[in-house]
Amino acid sequence: MAISTRNQNLFAAEDWEVAYQAFTKVSFKAYDFSTMRTAMLNYIKENYPESFNDYIESSEFVAIVELLAYLSQSLAFRADLNTRENFLATAESKDSILRLADMLGYAPKRNIPASGLIKIDSISTDEPILDSTGESLQNSVIEWNDPSNANSFDQFVTILNSALSTSNPFTKPIKEEKVGGIDTQIYGFNNQIGTTPVYPTSANINGTSVPFELVSTTVVNGVFKEADPDIYSQLNISYRNDKRGLDSEYTGFFMMFKQGILSFEDYIFERALPNRTVDLEIANINETDVFVQQLDESAVRQTTWDKVSNLSGQTLLYNNLGLNKRNVYSVDNLFDDGIKVRFSDGNFANIPSGIFRIYYRTSLGQNFTVRPQNLQDVQLVLPYFNKNGQKFNITLNMSLKTTVANGSAAETLASIKQRAPQTYFTQNRMVSAQDYNVFPLSQSANILKLKATNRTHAGHSRYIDIEDPTGRFSSVTSFADDGALYKDIENKATYLTFGTSKTISQILKEDVANITKDTNLQNFVYDDYRKLHKELDALAFDLTANNKDITWVTQPSKNKNNTGYFTRIENGARTTLNNSTNDNRIIQQGSYIKFRDPADPTVTELATITSITNNGIPTNLLSVTEGVVKLNKEIKNAYRAVEIIPTLNSALLETDIGTAFKTRIEAKEDFGIGYNFKPGQANGTHWYIIDNSTLQATGDFVPTITNGASWLIKFEYNSTSSSTSISNYTVTSRGTRLIFESLKDIKFYFSGDEKTYDSQTGRVLKDKISLTTSNFKPQLIETYDWVDTNLDDIGDSWQLSSTNATYTPNVGNSPEIILRSRDVKAKDLEVRFISNYGLLVNGEAGVKASADYAQGDFVAPISTTMAVDPVSATTGKAVVRLNSAKLSALPSGITIPLSKFSTAITGGANGNIAYVNYDTGSSSYKSYTGNATTTTFAVGDTATEGHIDLMSATSLKISDFDSLSSRWNGFKHADQMQIVYKNVSESLDKSLEFEIVDSYRYSDGYADPAKVVVKPIDSDYDGFPDNPDLFDSFVGTTDFVFFEQYTDLDGYSYERPAKFKILNFTTETEIKVDFVLDTVAPGSDPDNKTAFTDFDMIIVKDLTVAETYLKNNLGKLNHKLVFPRSLLPKVYELINDITTPKMIVLTANNTYNVKVGRSFEQNTLQANPRKCSFEWKHIAPSDVRIDPSISNVVEMFMLTKSYNQNMISYKNGGLTSLPKAPTSEQLAQEFAGLDEFKSVSDQLVYSSGKFKLLFGDDADTELQAKIKVVKLPGSSTSDAEVRSAVLELVDAYFNVNNWDFGETFYFSELSAYIHQELGRAVASVVIVPSKSESIFGDLYQVRASSDELFFSTATVDNIEVVKSLSATNLRQTKGNAITKSNTTTSSSSSSSSSSSSGSGGSGY
Repeated sequence: MAISTRNQNLFAAEDWEVAYQAFTKVSFKAYDFSTMRTAMLNYIKENYPESFNDYIESSEFVAIVELLAYLSQSLAFRADLNTRENFLATAESKDSILRLADMLGYAPKRNIPASGLIKIDSISTDEPILDSTGESLQNSVIEWNDPSNANSFDQFVTILNSALSTSNPFTKPIKEEKVGGIDTQIYGFNNQIGTTPVYPTSANINGTSVPFELVSTTVVNGVFKEADPDIYSQLNISYRNDKRGLDSEYTGFFMMFKQGILSFEDYIFERALPNRTVDLEIANINETDVFVQQLDESAVRQTTWDKVSNLSGQTLLYNNLGLNKRNVYSVDNLFDDGIKVRFSDGNFANIPSGIFRIYYRTSLGQNFTVRPQNLQDVQLVLPYFNKNGQKFNITLNMSLKTTVANGSAAETLASIKQRAPQTYFTQNRMVSAQDYNVFPLSQSANILKLKATNRTHAGHSRYIDIEDPTGRFSSVTSFADDGALYKDIENKATYLTFGTSKTISQILKEDVANITKDTNLQNFVYDDYRKLHKELDALAFDLTANNKDITWVTQPSKNKNNTGYFTRIENGARTTLNNSTNDNRIIQQGSYIKFRDPADPTVTELATITSITNNGIPTNLLSVTEGVVKLNKEIKNAYRAVEIIPTLNSALLETDIGTAFKTRIEAKEDFGIGYNFKPGQANGTHWYIIDNSTLQATGDFVPTITNGASWLIKFEYNSTSSSTSISNYTVTSRGTRLIFESLKDIKFYFSGDEKTYDSQTGRVLKDKISLTTSNFKPQLIETYDWVDTNLDDIGDSWQLSSTNATYTPNVGNSPEIILRSRDVKAKDLEVRFISNYGLLVNGEAGVKASADYAQGDFVAPISTTMAVDPVSATTGKAVVRLNSAKLSALPSGITIPLSKFSTAITGGANGNIAYVNYDTGSSSYKSYTGNATTTTFAVGDTATEGHIDLMSATSLKISDFDSLSSRWNGFKHADQMQIVYKNVSESLDKSLEFEIVDSYRYSDGYADPAKVVVKPIDSDYDGFPDNPDLFDSFVGTTDFVFFEQYTDLDGYSYERPAKFKILNFTTETEIKVDFVLDTVAPGSDPDNKTAFTDFDMIIVKDLTVAETYLKNNLGKLNHKLVFPRSLLPKVYELINDITTPKMIVLTANNTYNVKVGRSFEQNTLQANPRKCSFEWKHIAPSDVRIDPSISNVVEMFMLTKSYNQNMISYKNGGLTSLPKAPTSEQLAQEFAGLDEFKSVSDQLVYSSGKFKLLFGDDADTELQAKIKVVKLPGSSTSDAEVRSAVLELVDAYFNVNNWDFGETFYFSELSAYIHQELGRAVASVVIVPSKSESIFGDLYQVRASSDELFFSTATVDNIEVVKSLSATNLRQTKGNAITKSNTTTSSSSSSSSSSSSGSGGSGY
């Protein structure tokens, strides 16, 4: 040691301290030529000032210094490049990247071939064989599930069995497993051997012929695989049965196909060489199809060697294969796109020796999609040997049924650089959340985006079936009592283009017909449309009026049948009902008919007319003939049709408006389409056109067909394309949306893309909301008809329609109707009187010389509502005395607004009214007229007993309303009375079932898990709900849901039902307010006082009542909420006027609103608060089932490159229809290899990532928008250039690589990006929603769901260059929503005029 030290000290060439000191004088900042030259010159000047001082540019020494600087720069640059290539983040060359990835144990993925199953549609054989009936099948083409051939299945199997191996005929498969939840069997042909059972075919994809191969199929661990190729093996096919019937696309015989060309190379390894490698320098060898087989001298396969994944922890030396598997190999990538097959060293695996064949398949190496139209009429002629050893040919004709999008290009260098380091940390397994979000990326080049979510917890008991509580993968049944059912207006806009491939007539019969079947439009027709029509004609849908006595007659004749015809009484005789004439035209296909048992009126049935032929007139009356009217269910013979619920008959569109529709489209006009459920006259039509001149595009719906706001569907012309023959229209249909909400207890899960089928019926199982029988009925309505019991043509009794019980008044003003309970109080009752009062259309102008009138001469019946008083029959009120249990008197007189009548009731020279009444003196009917200035008098008979007068230009009075002698006559009209029990405590007779149809989304696209969109259940799947009145079966005319807006912890605003202390003064015309004692009381009960501090909200009749009694200048009632019933859905607040101290005024409060509906009790003043109890039944997808032995369910949201590429192609016009995301089964098949790396306690389930479409016509209505751009003054850039540039930037901004699942889009960020890139051309950029109900600012923030990514479908049509921004083009105020402004309906209401009562997983 001493010698070493001494030698170093004495004989070292240079002392380290000297060397260090020298280096301190060197500038290491010098890098390029100039800095190197300067640094060397400075060094010489500093260290050798005496030796050299010639620094002129022409000096030879300076030239040498410059040469050294040049060499130094070149060396530094090369050293820098080499250094960069040593780090994966900065490496650029493919060689370096692959070597560095290999060092991390990462094997970059080569291309993945597109593969799938192609269905065998038909077969034939040249073998002379017979079917079970003795029919020859030789050379006969047998179609799968041929509807014209009852024996097609047996014949299909007979031919197939002859070609299959005798050891595995149909029903005795080689192998049987479930694949994607579908029973799958493998069968093998007894085909001719000697060649590899791989059969080439091709497909034309995007104009290019792409090679495919039909291959032998097997199933491994629930995944379809290609069987190992072998010239001596049989060709296998699969049989699948999803239990949905033979016509299901997933039931039948299938063959597997793969894209590419299979080739092989043979090698002779004469001696055992350790670590042998074989290079296949062939481009585009795919990732999955490399097979290594050992052959004997006759080329017969002896063994197939197993492939080992070349990943961290998986090598030829150490892998997870069994100890008995020593014939293994691995595949590495060559730097020139080829592969290297690597064998072992002999210690941990065998060294190959002998004859080897290496199969490999070269594939296209691109992301592309194979659609059903690409693979049609594929034919394979396969030689086979029958059971007798005879050779014949079987011909298989095949076609693709479902889209295949699992082909992908090889992994890019950028992807390798990103994923290799991430994958290294997973250590070749998936345990942590990071593992699940990173490791799958290393297994496929087709994964573009990935998000893993843990759906359940660890440690779940093994004795209890595991359940995903979110409902994502497990069926869930939950009960709660905090529900709310309500409705709101939801018009829907779609876009139609005329002048392309479809004719105008085709668009009318197909596209417009489909719009009429929209759920929201159907809801509107069943609800608001009907109720508003009833306001004009209270008996509009009553089939019993005018003694029509419509009766169901079964044919073929039997006690109960769903086919038959209708009869009715007409002109005193019973006749067959012809639905093409007059008022019979209300009965149309699709309409609902309410039937009643004539023997027991309490028994009713609701049925739908599914078809009507020959206008409902039977061709003959033979008892064996099938009826011309078909119902959706069997109805007993002689049942009476008592009510109709009309539907929109789209089959009449072309007949009714075909010509007029075409004329408007060709003229490029705006117009509307309305529907008249009861045309009346023979030449009238159901559908009618509303011209642009009368169209009220933004008007509330008005049921009068002559009104421009009676449209159900509105067409608004937008623009033309470059071709003047092409017209674009925005088509808006009216709609009512039903919503169900749980305040806190339930978070709903619903996905319309996932369907589960009943294996027995083949029908889709539906998610349901059931309102249980623990809920009370909303109200009870008993209907009484004024009838003639003694057949003297004069009404004399009230008959209860549900029981046929009659009540004959004792005196003129005493109905003497027995009520349901002695405890019924007057305030809990309401009486509705329905009549036309004998009034003639057009008043005096409609009078005839003799009282010989037809039904059409009279005005439509109207409904008049009257309150009930416990004391006396004062004007406008009926009487129910306390504890009497009787309706003992009707009001002595009533006043009716003229606005309630749908037709004119005045006319003639004097503008008089006219009516027909029964004159008891002459025992005949007489005509009367009357006005405001003259005494009522008779026409013709000079009678004087008239009782109806015009009080003013706005109302009339029936002065002796309660008089039997002059009122209850029933001439040409059927008077009706309804008694409404408002506060009942009777439970529902049965549960009310609604099916869930969609998630509830806010204007920014966020799906609220507390709410779902529902509709009445359609149990028979005929497209019509079982009971379209189901909403009204739960929600009464006095029910409302009160909402508040609140800001959650995430900073977003939401809406939810709220609880208040509510005073209900809806029926009060006066409110007693004591500003001294600070109390308030109803005018009808002034002693029932409530302190100001004991309520939050007060419900009043209208705003006038509130302003009259609640406004004050004392500073009292500040911040109390007021809901004027007539202004639904608005809520007002009493607040202090900032300009006048202590002046309390009413101001609209947008934080609160009210909708028609019913919820849990929101009024905290109620002593016995009611609940809204419900059951949520969710059906999980059938293609995912959870292993009950595991503890964690990990859902993998995957966005594949192929799906993303298809979306881009669709946006750019390469595809005509919106691409579908891959199904869970397709993803599970493609990424089945991930199961080898997960934890034993985990189960993987796969879901495709979804796109939230923005701006374009394909986006949801609330997300469609225009991006409006203002150019800089003086900019030379054209408008077209600006629009194209902005669109290009929008597409770049929404590139999928810039986003992760569940992010929020802020328009301010996009706007800043556009300004940055186009700052010299653009002054301002804003986004304006296209939806008429939306306003400026609604789309400045849009949220994606946890499984969604943003995708812009905007085109240049969505970019608009404007000169300036104004309130008009920014739409800064709300559009004209379809809201009623009168006292009976609103944007969220039905036509009601009565009073109101208060009424996923975490971790990964």
